Amino acid sequence: MTILRALMIVLLLANLLFLVAGRDLFGGPTRGEPARLAAQIDPQKIRLLTAGEHAPAPPPIERSAAGGEAPGTNAAAAETKANDGTPEAPPQAERCVAVAGLTGEQVAALKAKLGSEDSLKLRDRGQEASSWWVNLPPLPDRAAAVKRAEEVRGQGVSGAFIIREEGEHRNAVSLALFKSEAAAQEFMRQLQDKGVTGARVTIRSLPGSRHTLDVRGPEDRVAELVELALAANSGARREQCAGR
Repeated sequence: MTILRALMIVLLLANLLFLVAGRDLFGGPTRGEPARLAAQIDPQKIRLLTAGEHAPAPPPIERSAAGGEAPGTNAAAAETKANDGTPEAPPQAERCVAVAGLTGEQVAALKAKLGSEDSLKLRDRGQEASSWWVNLPPLPDRAAAVKRAEEVRGQGVSGAFIIREEGEHRNAVSLALFKSEAAAQEFMRQLQDKGVTGARVTIRSLPGSRHTLDVRGPEDRVAELVELALAANSGARREQCAGR
């Protein structure tokens, strides 16, 4: 009987312990799911929006280097590129100056000095021609010139002879000399009928005749060539270009 009573007391105590544990008497009230939600929400921080108010927009997202460029990167890059570029120099104004009183040799020397440069345009005008010379261009040497002269004589050009003087026409074959261009061109047609090829018409000026050279191009290059022409001939002078 004593043992049975003791066993009942132990069971009663065990039930009491389980009941206490279930109610969480030692740590406060039971914390179920509603209790946890209530703990997460602070009623003091809750504000109801009135009509017309909007929730604040989320902060902008900055893209990383892996995700792309941040806003404004393209504009900054374009501005940097524009600042880094060297400004192009404005094109020079075109100018035209005429130099009068030059000899044929001086005009030829200026053209040779200019070479293949295409920034300047030269126009030789005002030449006083005295004759139109029909000739064959200079041959490499005298032997070749003699042979060519004999060929054209055999084709019926009896007045052919070789130029022996030093100069640009040495070893050329002279065929005829005329006072007008029309007569020279008529003789050229006769040469073609006779089978003579390679002939040309060269304008020959009187000794002391003068040329006028129009120089057109960028202002600095025109000034440079004009000064060179004036230095080559003390009697040369500046004039306006034709048509101005």
